Amino acid sequence: LSHVKSVPVSCMRRQSADEVHAAPEHHIRRLSLDETTKTHLHHSWSSLTHLLASAPLTSPHQDQPCPSYLAFELHLVTSRFDQTDLGMAFESHCCRSLNALASTTSFHTLVGQLARALADEHDVPPSHQPALLRLTRQMVHARLGAVFVAPVAAALERDQASWTQHASQSARARALHQLQEVGLPAASTLWLRRSVAALEALPYFMPDHTLDAFLGVISTLHEEVSASLARPAQSLSADIILPVLVALVLHSHAPFLIAQIHAMETLALTDGRDGGEAAYYVALVQSAIRHVTQVDG
Repeated sequence: LSHVKSVPVSCMRRQSADEVHAAPEHHIRRLSLDETTKTHLHHSWSSLTHLLASAPLTSPHQDQPCPSYLAFELHLVTSRFDQTDLGMAFESHCCRSLNALASTTSFHTLVGQLARALADEHDVPPSHQPALLRLTRQMVHARLGAVFVAPVAAALERDQASWTQHASQSARARALHQLQEVGLPAASTLWLRRSVAALEALPYFMPDHTLDAFLGVISTLHEEVSASLARPAQSLSADIILPVLVALVLHSHAPFLIAQIHAMETLALTDGRDGGEAAYYVALVQSAIRHVTQVDG
């Protein structure tokens, strides 16, 4: 109470309208386009080609956007992409597609058209066009991902529920037994704990990030199998990797695995990845899941 009594009365009263009006103004305003471009990202990338030359071709194994993607989005703003004929047509297409949750253009066709137009407009050399295609793919998915997932969402949810049902204790026991048949420890999957952790941490929003992280899972799996068998990783055939993948998916908590595999297959396997290592291992993990559902079915 003694402290309260020592506070001047003037500090405890409401200010009048005249006093508020006479107070210094605190300007709260939207920054102009020129001001927003005076950022670290703007000074780091002098052109789209410079940005692409510095952009990593693989992403961090997480769903957060990487700096090169943020710089790409900023470049679209500063180059006034939304005011070009292509930009306005793309925005119109996005609005129609989101309203109907359906697209008249396939995902890969849309990405290809945008990437080619941007490459022509900004004189992007062929050597940097894979990076441009990758960033464009992320940009399109960030805006229209729901449109391409919605038509199959119910089926993916149903397939995930079916997979969860098939991933029973007996299926896990059979998977461990199959490991023994190829000379691997069958008592538990502790020796696969790094692969299990990597699969459980698989991103699920951006398909490119999911695919990059999945290839990281495969790399870790090869390391752990190689160490267990005391054999070079490059000598491991599908006859060994497939039963390990079966054990891996059965002993991992991956509640979105079916949707993640679908996204990798339909939205990320492009730009030379088709028929390559990524496509091979996506097909192999699909085979692992089919093996479980067929045997347990």
